[in-house]
Amino acid sequence: QRPATFSGRIVSELLREELGFRGALFTDCLEMQAASQQGAERGVEALAAGADLVVFSHDFDAANATVDAIERAIEADRLPVERLEQAHARAMELRRTQAAPLPLDAFAPHPTIGREIARRAVTLVRGVPHADPVASVAVSFAGASSLLEAEAPALQAMLAPADPSPNDVDAICESLAELGRRPLLLARRAYRHPLQTQAVERILERFPDAQVVALREPFDLPLFGSARHLVATYGDDAVSIGGLTDVIFGGTMPTGTLPIAQ
Repeated sequence: QRPATFSGRIVSELLREELGFRGALFTDCLEMQAASQQGAERGVEALAAGADLVVFSHDFDAANATVDAIERAIEADRLPVERLEQAHARAMELRRTQAAPLPLDAFAPHPTIGREIARRAVTLVRGVPHADPVASVAVSFAGASSLLEAEAPALQAMLAPADPSPNDVDAICESLAELGRRPLLLARRAYRHPLQTQAVERILERFPDAQVVALREPFDLPLFGSARHLVATYGDDAVSIGGLTDVIFGGTMPTGTLPIAQ
């Protein structure tokens, strides 16, 4: 009935009491659809449930409205001051025990660490995790091809909608046939886009040796049962695409482990 972020039974009873968690608790982003329906009161409800830090990813106005709502809730005795003091103490303890933040203009101490993490996360589900950028063409569903092309300028790329129509798929297959290159299929959240799943399967019927990459959540993987060569990256940002290219174009062996059972 309610997101866990706003549930005292989950946050306080289960997490704090049953599981014994004593650290600082962050909410998920309160701009997500399930939370945003609560309006400015979402921060109040999260704090009341037992969260210590409320998170907004980019909406500054929403964050400010939540601050005002928290102040009103305190003044109206709908949110105990003690709850805020408890949250503040946990946040300060977290800050005290962590490394001091770097100055904004400081040189990053480990500038390639994100790519290293992404590279180690790449998971081989089956087949051979290799493609030749000169002899491949990337079919990117709903974007990300520009990041891949930046990593491998010799790679040709096609953009496809998140939900491609049968006509879209026909056009993609004809273009692939004309180019004579091996397809590199970059799937993105196909589990939420049935037409994308169907498109990948149709392309695999015609080009069974294609390399398939599940770019985001691994829930796409069980949908591609006919893929001979299948890898997962868990992200489609620059470092994730960089880690992917290190594996499929650079020869680095993938060492990631699936977090779900297929």
